Amino acid sequence: MTEEEYAKHKPYAGEARPSMHRRRIGHDYTSRRMYLITITIEGRRPLLGRLIGDDGTTSPQGSGSGRLQGSGTAAAQPTHNEEGTAASVSPCAASVSSGAASVPQVGCTAAVLQPPLPSPPAFDPQKVTAFVEPTPFGRRVIEEWHAVTAHHPEVAVIAFQLMPDHIHGILFIQQAMEQHLGAIIRGFKTSTNKAYRQFILKQQPADSTSSPLPSAPVPPSASVPPSTPVPPSQLGVGCAAAVPQPPPPPRRDRRGERAAAPLCWSYGYNDHILSGEGELAAWRQYIADNPRRLYIRRRFPDLFRVSFNITIGPFTCTAIGNRFLLTHPLIRQVQCSTHYYEEDILKAVSGYMAAAKAGAVLVSPAISDGEKRTMRTAFDASLPQIFISPNGLGDYSKPGGAYFDACAEGRLLILSPFPKQNRKVKLTRAMCMQMNELARLIAEGAARDSGGPQQGGSPQQGSPQQSSGTAAAQPTHGERGANTGGTAAT
Repeated sequence: MTEEEYAKHKPYAGEARPSMHRRRIGHDYTSRRMYLITITIEGRRPLLGRLIGDDGTTSPQGSGSGRLQGSGTAAAQPTHNEEGTAASVSPCAASVSSGAASVPQVGCTAAVLQPPLPSPPAFDPQKVTAFVEPTPFGRRVIEEWHAVTAHHPEVAVIAFQLMPDHIHGILFIQQAMEQHLGAIIRGFKTSTNKAYRQFILKQQPADSTSSPLPSAPVPPSASVPPSTPVPPSQLGVGCAAAVPQPPPPPRRDRRGERAAAPLCWSYGYNDHILSGEGELAAWRQYIADNPRRLYIRRRFPDLFRVSFNITIGPFTCTAIGNRFLLTHPLIRQVQCSTHYYEEDILKAVSGYMAAAKAGAVLVSPAISDGEKRTMRTAFDASLPQIFISPNGLGDYSKPGGAYFDACAEGRLLILSPFPKQNRKVKLTRAMCMQMNELARLIAEGAARDSGGPQQGGSPQQGSPQQSSGTAAAQPTHGERGANTGGTAAT
């Protein structure tokens, strides 16, 4: 849609809602550009493959191997304090779901004096190895994605990552095309829908002559070869090849009428347009790291489940990460004036770092230069912190890069009092004042004194949600006007 068409239709469009399937207004999708594409399976069914990983620790199922197969969630782990010994939690601090960290329910007080770590000290997120073993249908999807270049010579496939219920791919449009990028995605979906009917719906095509790709190679770091049979007790809903898959929810067209037959892919696709130096390398790293990140999220689900309706004073927030940081007995607000000189900033950083090393949890929206440098220095030193973000979180939000590992280690909480936006957030003075006030309340123990963060189990009615998932608002450490959203994720 051109900018003129958008301006013409905008008065009749109603209130804008966040959507991961919306194209960039005014962008020419036939021009020479590079795109990161994400396409999800209808109903997020794990039809494409099975996750296999190893974290090198004792297996939560007791097999002694530390392996996770399928999508079964690891059994609940005892919480640990900073010395690695078991920490006591009151009976009312019931866990929201099985996982490494117990989350207090509304109205309960957790008897926790130190923020419990999500795992025993032996766990190291950087040592986790994981990959996705494709199903026969997943192998055909891989084949069809790489066949895009045969149908469209002007398109180059740069990278691809298969996940159990979605795919990521990087496409390079090397020269101007006659067709829209959407036409290429539509052709890919059409060809893979034939394989879906063959492998999943068991409808053998009469003219099918194509054969699936050979089995995907097993990474040397993987402990379990894909050919090893998996006991039924270890099979999860992610084992698409072994567990019968339920039909997808009824599909309806834009008029609301029921579609003639269930299809494989969700409507539309998500795209990100390459726009900056170094972004391609970040894209490659992001999609290659997806299996490891998914393994860690399944290993410690509570640390990566977005919490909605967390009430702290007058604020209703969304959060992801270690919510026990809100109940820490010593929380220090990081606040530095924008008028600080360099010597003032160095003095402030030194003072806050001394407090953090003495056991305090730092909290800040990291707006000024001094606040940014303090939070960055503490983060690089692996000290716990609460980052208040100007962008809210949706159902599928998650932290990226080093912030993901910090959440897995239990030393980061990302909190926001604002709704989720799938666009750049322009920081205003009013927003800065609200975030600083929230940081002050947290530092004064508002969450701790009220019996822990009170939260509901689902988003507020009418709150904007994502359709295919974005990365969580990242701790940008106060960069004004930064877009704290990220790429579509697992």
